[in-house]
Order: sequence, then structure tokens, then C-alpha cells
Amino acid sequence: VRSKDQRKRLRWLSWGLSLALTWYFASAELAFMGGDPSKQRTSQYAEKWKEDPNDERWKGRKFEWFFTEKEEDIKLSSLPRPGFLPPEFWEAFYEKGVFIALFQAATLIGGFVVIFLFAPYALNAILGALLGVAPPSAS
Repeated sequence: VRSKDQRKRLRWLSWGLSLALTWYFASAELAFMGGDPSKQRTSQYAEKWKEDPNDERWKGRKFEWFFTEKEEDIKLSSLPRPGFLPPEFWEAFYEKGVFIALFQAATLIGGFVVIFLFAPYALNAILGALLGVAPPSAS
């Protein structure tokens, strides 16, 4: 049980930290605050063609990437796959996007588990060190 003074100090510390982080991101231009017309470069618009993959200037250009070293492109169907699973499984798993959906769901659930299990220990240690409050005993 924290005293009223400790809760007040913790409240001011959290507000101060929130305001400091907000000020930092706003002043460092890391947050989107809208475009400044005086800072726009004309070369951005002059080289707009580089964003268009169908532009004629890209035709015949050779790139030195690992998957463009040969004439044929790497295709999912040419990747090695275990023979005990039918081709329909691989079509659904890779080409229909089931793999990426499962990976994203597992990562999201794992992230929440890590946050809720381990973040309180780290935050208690940091706030305890900043405020000089000992952690509660396990009695």
C-alpha cells in the first residue's frame, strides 16, 4: 500500500514523463505534424518516375540481387517442399497467405504475453529506483 505522498509523486512523474516524450517527438519531427511547404524539394517531384515500376526508364535494367542472378525468377512452386504433404496444402499455406496470417497472429499473441508477464517487473524496478521506493514484500 502506497502512501498518498508516494502516489502523488508517481502521478507527477508519469505526467512529466508523458509530456517530456510528447515534446521530444514533436520537436524532433518524428511525429507527423503536417508538411512544411518551405521545406519541400523540387527534386522529389522531378524524380517521381522512380516510384513507378512500369516506367520505360526501368526497362532492360539489371539489378544485382540474389534472386535476379539467373534469368528465371524464383517462384514459390519451385521451392523445396516435403512430399508427405499434398500440393493443395502448400497452395493454401503459402500462396493464399495462411502462413503470414498464422505468423502475425502468433507474434501478436506472444507480444501481449511478454508485455503482460514481464513489463510489470521492469516498470516496477525502474519506478522503484526513480522514486526510491522498495518493492512490496511477498508476505
